[in-house]
Amino acid sequence: MLKTAISYAVINKRLVGWTIEFPILTSNTIFLPNINFEDVIAVLREQLHKQQEANRRKNIDPKLSPITNFELHEQYSIEALQQKFGYDANIYPIKYQII
Repeated sequence: MLKTAISYAVINKRLVGWTIEFPILTSNTIFLPNINFEDVIAVLREQLHKQQEANRRKNIDPKLSPITNFELHEQYSIEALQQKFGYDANIYPIKYQII
């Protein structure tokens, strides 16, 4: 049985594309071109999947990664994102599979 998780990202539509704050994946802002919103979500899911695979190749214990360890999710919760980016931030859930 596959496990699923939900993480959260701040996603904003700009004139020339998307800006994304997704701290569970990177501390840097992610920029994407003008694509459909559904494709933005798909890109984020794909990046989470790739990070899990990279962690596995590097023999990183899944308990040390917030992507696979739910106990570390608190710092990436909706409340944490609201504190960092404001209560009016465009926060979206990203549902993904734990591999």
